[in-house]
Amino acid sequence: MDDCIAIARRPEVIFTTFGDAMRVPGSQGSLLDAKASGCDIRMVYSPLDALALAKANPDREVVFFALGFETTMPSTAMTVLQAAREGVTNFSLFCNHITTAPTIEAVLNEPGLNLDGFLAPGHVSMVIGMEPFQFIARDHSKPIVITGFEPLDVLHSLLMVVTQIAEGRCEVENQYRRVVSSTGNDPGLAAMAEVYETYPVTELRGFGEIGDAGVRMRDDYAGGMLSASSALCAT
Repeated sequence: MDDCIAIARRPEVIFTTFGDAMRVPGSQGSLLDAKASGCDIRMVYSPLDALALAKANPDREVVFFALGFETTMPSTAMTVLQAAREGVTNFSLFCNHITTAPTIEAVLNEPGLNLDGFLAPGHVSMVIGMEPFQFIARDHSKPIVITGFEPLDVLHSLLMVVTQIAEGRCEVENQYRRVVSSTGNDPGLAAMAEVYETYPVTELRGFGEIGDAGVRMRDDYAGGMLSASSALCAT
């Protein structure tokens, strides 16, 4: 958040982010505080909104705070590809996306772990499918069920986990079959593979450093237009 505020304080920058990131505190306050102090910070509903701002303000550098797991990564990647196709050069990312599987593995490798099973997030699984979760059952002998978000989805998924435990099974099961396929979302995965690459070490809140969890933009899409942070990548 300190890096976000440092970028937003630049007079040439319009800083854009989702609403839920506006109140997250850093050591110098939140983005909402920075906005109140005069920074041009705008809430958007999608990275495409930020791209539209860049096209409407060619004399400003529009920076989108790209954060979240695989749920939000495809929309950011597709916006980058669209910006490249349209030749928009004043649209940038502050890239802070994190991948799910290495983060779960960090949890599983914690000493003294006392977890019996997992409910996997349906929104992430909609993008990545079932395969990335196989290591949880295969290597760590923990049952995992991909679940939706309605109350009955959660209750059903808990029953499926408990049933696996009772039957001595450890598998990846898909309760959210009306949305999640085994292979995931092919266009979204293709866009992510084209735009992002993992990097060796990511510092994640509450966990410290995790290997291969974070992503950065590939050289074809990354540039040196802004340098408030080494994590800042620009189209």
